[in-house]
Amino acid sequence: MSVAWFSEFVIRLVAVQRAGHYGYSFSVLHWLHIILFTIWESITYRFLDTFFFFYGTILYFVGSRTNWNKLTRNGTVNFEEIEPQKVIAQ
Repeated sequence: MSVAWFSEFVIRLVAVQRAGHYGYSFSVLHWLHIILFTIWESITYRFLDTFFFFYGTILYFVGSRTNWNKLTRNGTVNFEEIEPQKVIAQ
């Protein structure tokens, strides 16, 4: 278990405990759900984030179906999108 994952887990539990300090109460069943979901979320989101990063990087460089160049996609560039007009108060 890495230090980053453990510290993230502890921070989430402390946040829930601090919510109890301000009047929120949690039953034992809710605590169990919070703990199990925190573990599940940390594992799945960490892997999904890594997967999407690598998948997007590979698609960007190899066989990307999307053309990232706006000018070749549309044929024109709207300069108002790039540099919005400045409103001068009078």
